[in-house]
Formats: sequence, structure tokens, C-alpha cells
Amino acid sequence: MNLSVDISDWNSFLSSLAKKNVVYAPFKEGEIVDFKLVEDNPDEIVYNSPKTLTPLKHFLFPIKEKVTDTPSQKKVILIGAKGCDLAAIDFLDKVFLDADYPDPYYKARKDNTLIIGTDCYDIYDNCHCTAYDINPYPEKNCDLMLNLIDDEILISDVSEKGKDFLDEMQKELDMQESGKSLIQKMKKSRDSIKRKSKALTKGIPDSKKTAQIINKSINRKDKVWKKYASTCVSCGACVVSCPTCHCFLLVDLPGQKMDKLRTQDACQYPGFEGLAAGVDPLEKYFVRFSNRYVCKFVNRPQKYDVIACTGCGRCIDTCIGKIDKNEVIRALR
Repeated sequence: MNLSVDISDWNSFLSSLAKKNVVYAPFKEGEIVDFKLVEDNPDEIVYNSPKTLTPLKHFLFPIKEKVTDTPSQKKVILIGAKGCDLAAIDFLDKVFLDADYPDPYYKARKDNTLIIGTDCYDIYDNCHCTAYDINPYPEKNCDLMLNLIDDEILISDVSEKGKDFLDEMQKELDMQESGKSLIQKMKKSRDSIKRKSKALTKGIPDSKKTAQIINKSINRKDKVWKKYASTCVSCGACVVSCPTCHCFLLVDLPGQKMDKLRTQDACQYPGFEGLAAGVDPLEKYFVRFSNRYVCKFVNRPQKYDVIACTGCGRCIDTCIGKIDKNEVIRALR
């Protein structure tokens, strides 16, 4: 079902919705676009920008979460999920919704989050989703798809949850069936941004070729790993900002209730693989650095049969050491 509504009516609807619900959407502050609560400011929402600073992952797998309480049933409406983040859900689901050991906290958050995907009408310098056959617009793992075109909100359902929400919206909004011109403009925009992305990512090997390059590099390309690892400060920004990284620690909280806190961990932190008697397989900084590439492109895809890098480019954007992951892979060839 493809429907459209005037942007002014949509903003009024969002203002009303936000009074009774937790609604997040992308807003721009300075040069940064990131998720923020929608309150009385829906006219400031940025719909068609590239990815947000914060990955979608943090809404389903928070940086910190107490895991001895009943899983949260808080309803969240999230507007602005991009194709790279939505593709990452395939991987996160494999990890956290394993048939034998499903994670009740991840499941509860996902079940109670309405995800609305939006297109990228532009790309940042480090975006490279198309290199891994991911399109810069939503195709799956969301409940609704939304575009802002000529002061019209074009919206369509993807899941049953999205269809139910759209049905409720129609009771409050004067929505019309989307005209062919709006749909054609959306398709034209998608074709244009996809061509632009492919042009910018030309020369970046696809995920399978990258896996082959990294496999061949282990123990034979120490000079390359050492060179690029030399500016790594082990801050973990690449891991925290990654839409698929999922390692965590369980921390005992003080008190007699035996409460535990789950906190995201990062393989780039010193001591990440520390074992008894001080043994640490990743003690050497360049081994720790290369391990992330092996995990991302070789080990995880082999185990879960799904891509573990979606080409969002956040690891490049956030790196204090100015390490370009694509440059590293090209240097390994």
C-alpha cells in the first residue's frame, strides 16, 4: 500500500503522536545528523540525509542494560533507519535470536520498536554500502518505508506491524493513494543515488573478495597490519559505531540482589581476550587490530552465513587514528 500525505498534516500528526509515545527521528546539529526525541519539533526532522551518527543497533542492543530485570516493554517508534543499518539486522537476528538461545532483551526491544526506514538522497564520502550489494534505501527489516518528496510524505507498509500502524494513521490523517509521479520521482532518486554510490565505491572489493584478501594476509602481511595499526589508540569507536558488532561483558553490580549489567565490549580494547595467568592472544596491538578484520569478513560470515559489514563507513568516520578500513584492505592485496 503506497499512500501520501501533506508534510504539514504529517508534522501535526507526529506532534500528537509524540505526546503519547516515545518517537525518535534524525535531527541535524551542526554537521552531525543523529537520532533525537521528537517533541514539539517535527518540522526540523531530517528525512533524506545519509546515515545517522548512532547506528540502529543501539536501540535494540543498548550500550548498557541491566539483564536481571524483566525485559523492557516500552514502545518506541523509530523514524529514519537507513539501508546499511537495516541490512545489519539480518546479522543481529542471527546472533540474538538463535533458535536454541534467543536473547529476551533484544527480542523484547525489537518486538516493541516500530522501525520506519527512509532513503538516502545523498551519501557521505565514506559510505560504501553498494560495494557489498546493499542499496542506499530501505528494502527489508523495517515496518514502514517513508520518503519526503515535494512536501509530500510518501509512506508504504512493509510488515504486518507496519500495516496495522498505517491503518491507524488513516483514521487521523487525510491520506491519498500515491500518484504515479511521486513514485516515479522516488524511483528516479533511488537510481541516481545508487549510481553515485557505485561510482564512489569503484575499486572497493566486494565482501567475498575482501574475505579472500584477508585470509591470505594472515601471518604474511604483518608490515601492512603494523603500519595501519600504528595510529590505533584502542578507543573502540569503530566497534561501538558499527551496526553489527555485538560483543559484550556481564558485570556484577554491587549489592545483595546479584544484579548483572550487560555492557558492550570492543575487541580493540587491550585485554579483550585476556585469559588466566596473564595470557592474551591479542596482546600485540597489530594482532588485535587485524583480528577485527578477520572476525568481520571471515569468521562471522562463515559462522552465520550473513554479511557482518554493511558498508556504513562509521568505523572510518569515527576513527581517531584516521584509519581507512578500505585503504587497509587495498594495501593487503
